[in-house]
Amino acid sequence: MKQFLIIGLIILFSSPVFAVPGEYTILEDGTKVCDNSDIEGYFTKLEKEFFEKHNGVFTGNDYNREVMSPLFKYSSELQKKGHCGYEGL
Repeated sequence: MKQFLIIGLIILFSSPVFAVPGEYTILEDGTKVCDNSDIEGYFTKLEKEFFEKHNGVFTGNDYNREVMSPLFKYSSELQKKGHCGYEGL
């Protein structure tokens, strides 16, 4: 019984990870799919520039300042514009 409880809690707490903002695409069967390729592309660009700049010697604060902070700012701008995935926020 404990195993089922633990597995259930893991699924419950990890489910927000799958709620990613992006643009909706409607498949043939009517299923809505949210495309977040613009956010992923921006993150990949930031991360690539970061690792080229630092050559493997950096702190967590450097990474947060140069990658995560601009990504969150970009994400908040998309939220203000009504990007899909942010409707309920």
